[in-house]
Amino acid sequence: MIEENKNKKDTLYELGFHVVSSLSEEEAMGEVSNIKKKITDYKAEVLKEGKLELIDLAYTIVKKIAGNNTKFNKSYFTWVKFYMNKENIELFKKDLDINENILRYLIIKTVDDDEHSTSKVAEDEKVEKDSKPEAKRFGTAKETRKTSDKEEVVSDEKGKEEEKGGVKEVSPKKDKDIDEAIDEITKEV
Repeated sequence: MIEENKNKKDTLYELGFHVVSSLSEEEAMGEVSNIKKKITDYKAEVLKEGKLELIDLAYTIVKKIAGNNTKFNKSYFTWVKFYMNKENIELFKKDLDINENILRYLIIKTVDDDEHSTSKVAEDEKVEKDSKPEAKRFGTAKETRKTSDKEEVVSDEKGKEEEKGGVKEVSPKKDKDIDEAIDEITKEV
């Protein structure tokens, strides 16, 4: 059926959504099943899905439930990839909007590419965050010292230095590292 959907020129979407934490885990899983059933009701097919996980929210979200404002600091989060035609996606959004158990959601057009999938990006970010060393005084790219009008490299975390006009320069890993190094240098002047 997935091949059939591709042939109809359906679009691949990814739905990321938060289920209210006032539900038990079993009830939240039931809500995810209801969402997947709604997807299939619109003649679409679920391609992939993420694991339901209780998470802390970055900020408190207020949702009106049964006429009362309810505050949430946690939610169950998951995602679902599915093919659906453009006409039905608008109807599906309306169903999500009126569902009191859905705290927030986001639907994006996506591609069927494991390298760039939400789960892969989240996994890569977690690995990168866990493996970052403590920040050094002048950022992670290089430390410099100003002598007259030139900067001299004092140390480089990777040891990759090259000589340019009597001054050793380092090729930083990222533009962010360059910006951090520039900010630190200009603060001292």
